[in-house]
Amino acid sequence: IHLSIIEGMEVRTYLNSDDTPYDELLSLLHTIFINDSDETNDGGFGGIDLDGLKKILQDCYVVTVWSTDNRLVAAAALEFRKKLWYKYAICLFSAVDSNCRRLGLGSLLMKSRIKFAQKKDIDMILSSTLVNNTASIAYHKKNAFHIYKKVRYKNQPCPSYVFILPLRRLKIFKNDFFCRLQESDGISTRSRETDTTIGQNLGHF
Repeated sequence: IHLSIIEGMEVRTYLNSDDTPYDELLSLLHTIFINDSDETNDGGFGGIDLDGLKKILQDCYVVTVWSTDNRLVAAAALEFRKKLWYKYAICLFSAVDSNCRRLGLGSLLMKSRIKFAQKKDIDMILSSTLVNNTASIAYHKKNAFHIYKKVRYKNQPCPSYVFILPLRRLKIFKNDFFCRLQESDGISTRSRETDTTIGQNLGHF
């Protein structure tokens, strides 16, 4: 898919494609998550190698943005999973070159993932960011995500917020899907407050 955005830039998306630009993706991720001191929540992608990246992204939806000189300047990925009777997606990463920020590329990456998830009849999208990353928190809220709970992942400097974006009208019960989902995904700390209020806050979407 090729979409015209900012003059001279181009969006290209990939799904199970041999044309996925893994080398360019790896270079961008390393640049953002290793060399850019402002980015501390790398989700493990800062130290990933090429084989590891290919394995993770082989069944994912990948959206990329290319500059006028055909250089990868932004990218994001969406992984699809199924648990109980729910189909959901997880935002794996969103990376924008430091020289191309404040151009709306982050919102474009998110809108592309949301639109694709809707086409795939996905029930909800999950994402996370560090609790001290105020820009990312505002970015998620701007795109209609809600904070589900606070957790602590391994090898991160501080806790993270888990966000949820419901795409369909569903009834979520306390201690049902999300409890099992997050425990199976390795989250070690659970918000007691969320346990008691999820039925009220997220009961019907």
